[in-house]
Amino acid sequence: MKDIEAFEKAYDRVVTNDKIVPPKQYPTVEGIKSVLDMMAENEPRAKKANPEDFVEMRFVKELDDSGFMDRLYQR
Repeated sequence: MKDIEAFEKAYDRVVTNDKIVPPKQYPTVEGIKSVLDMMAENEPRAKKANPEDFVEMRFVKELDDSGFMDRLYQR
């Protein structure tokens, strides 16, 4: 039972802290590059990949522009 309580507290801390997980999850080129760098250890093609080819902000932007995200995270 203690494990469940600890997990719930950790989860609550993460989802309520905008610095850890921001409400608006726009992908970043830097974030994709970081993932590609990690993948490059096992997949050589990842070194040559362009991070911008993996970033698509259209769907997140549509949700943001519609006001959905603001309503979702109202406190």
